[in-house]
Amino acid sequence: MLQKRMFGVLLGSLVLASCNQATLPDSLAQTPVQATDVVRSDLAAFKQLQEQVQRGEVPNPVDSEGKAVDLPLLISQIEQDLANPLAEPVEGAFSALAVYSQATYTRLAADDKFTGNLSSYKRTYPRFNWSNDGCSVPHLPEKFRKMIVFHPACVQHDFGYRNARSYPNLMNENHREWVDGQFKQHMRAICSRRNIFLRPGCYADAQAFWLAVRWGGKDSFY
Repeated sequence: MLQKRMFGVLLGSLVLASCNQATLPDSLAQTPVQATDVVRSDLAAFKQLQEQVQRGEVPNPVDSEGKAVDLPLLISQIEQDLANPLAEPVEGAFSALAVYSQATYTRLAADDKFTGNLSSYKRTYPRFNWSNDGCSVPHLPEKFRKMIVFHPACVQHDFGYRNARSYPNLMNENHREWVDGQFKQHMRAICSRRNIFLRPGCYADAQAFWLAVRWGGKDSFY
């Protein structure tokens, strides 16, 4: 299966060290592009692509290893995710550990425009933990890390992990699953900007990165 194949490759190389009351400036209070809307559009495109592949009109798309993407499995994974949307974290009592409100943290961790807003966020909320190591891959020189296609999503995932520690009611597997789910959505949004024939392979890689985080990221969260 696609998940097992990609997970075996990425778990050996992927190490994601993932890890108030300020008012959001008007310049940042924009209506965000909904990642789920993008995914729904891609799902429809993938179904059409599957039909074209079955008719022999186009070759089957491949993943980053050059292996054929299991389109039925990928479509099923996307449909399952859309049928089970991420639940918003439950607001807890204000903690002495928190510099900013939990709602502020949640908004930034889920923002589909996080990368574009990053500089402004750092100026507005300087006391958040902004440290990150991107998509940490052993033996890969630091200067090449930003070339990884999912780097923006990895940076946001680090933010989600590292700042959750300021909110004791969020230090649980339900919230870790939420942060990881945001990670998958943001990777898929990156994939959606690719050519339709490259997009399924990118989605497959995103699924594998997400699996690696779900299986191996627990120690980085707590």
